[in-house]
Amino acid sequence: MRIRFSILAFSCLLLMNTASLAQETKPNSTVNWTGVYGGVLAGYVKGKNRSAQAATGSFPTEISVSGAAMGATIGANYQFGQFVLGAEGDIAWSGATGRADCTGSVASCSATHEWMGTLRARMGVAVDKFLIYGTAGAAVGGVRGDAFPGTIGTTGTDAQTFIGWTAGLGAEYALSENWRTKIAYSYTDFGLRNSPSNSFGTTSFSHQPASHAIKSGLNYAFEVSSYESDAATDRFGPEMNWSGFYAGVLTGYGAGDIAVEGTTLFTRGQKGALVGVTLGGNHQIDQFVLGLEGDVAWSGLHDRFPAKPLAHDMTWVATLRGRVGFVLSDLLFFGTAGIAAGDIRSSFDPAFTGYTDSDTRTHMGWTAGLGAEYAVFENVRLKAEYSYTDLGRMSVPVGVLGPGSLPTSSTFHAVKLGVNYAF
Repeated sequence: MRIRFSILAFSCLLLMNTASLAQETKPNSTVNWTGVYGGVLAGYVKGKNRSAQAATGSFPTEISVSGAAMGATIGANYQFGQFVLGAEGDIAWSGATGRADCTGSVASCSATHEWMGTLRARMGVAVDKFLIYGTAGAAVGGVRGDAFPGTIGTTGTDAQTFIGWTAGLGAEYALSENWRTKIAYSYTDFGLRNSPSNSFGTTSFSHQPASHAIKSGLNYAFEVSSYESDAATDRFGPEMNWSGFYAGVLTGYGAGDIAVEGTTLFTRGQKGALVGVTLGGNHQIDQFVLGLEGDVAWSGLHDRFPAKPLAHDMTWVATLRGRVGFVLSDLLFFGTAGIAAGDIRSSFDPAFTGYTDSDTRTHMGWTAGLGAEYAVFENVRLKAEYSYTDLGRMSVPVGVLGPGSLPTSSTFHAVKLGVNYAF
């Protein structure tokens, strides 16, 4: 209750600052994003903690965690023309916690993301008072795990500092020359660490925390001023026409879950790179854009773990989606949703006697996401996009990989960057 009240109070304060500070902004000013800044942030964290015996992968337990986060930010930008490069660090207390039954035990397992920090590079495009950016870098976090009642001879608890990586997308808006408000999405993989052998059992357990976060913030920029330059003004203005056909290339990174239903033994996380091509068409009506877009990508998403006989590889994924967007100068902000398909290859190593070692099935499902495009030139556009994809459930038939059926489902999040050429 206190966490929710604190977030509500922060949001009210942010809105009041927005109302008062927006009056100071010159209607036609262009913001100089160069300089050092600091501020506060608040948000919501949702993620998962996966654990299993380190040597064999047995007794896997997955705990969903969620909760609020509050912290501070410091960073610096350098602007040239409409492009902005920067570095940003933040640290936040986190109340993300969760509980689940420990696999193979009568105990109850819990996990808490106690704190997290990041140090990231940022690259963005400035349009009027907006800065749209992508960011990636290193992440560190304190995660605690507990089991109650603990096994005799064990501590029943373990707290460690994890080091991994983070990536995301965000937008800032200049309320005045010095005050900026921000909203950002990020995915963080804290890597893998093993607990001491006396923590939860006679052997060591591996732990893999990961989380998604939505954060809002208020920053103050030190010693900056407005300026006007040919490079920072709108080159195409409101007459930029997004109607027509386009094609391009994309690259990105995906992370999510792939699970074999009916057993917890083979429920694992999947992650990997995406590389592909895009084809689409838009029709603009005033400041609104309607469109249809398809893409197909080679996928490196996999869930292969040491000492586990079953592995899954997503070899390709494709989508066909509708898009609805809004034009702001040279920027197009859009939402998108549609159908998705992809091949998932399941394999046993070593194979069961008398059965094949692998089987590939095409899964069908749905996808949805948000993104932004920026017109670098009249025909060349840069794109950043987040999507969530559910490829549905499909069974490997009885007698293919083994004596039983293997109903497999796959869901994943993806952050993609692309460049398109408009015809």
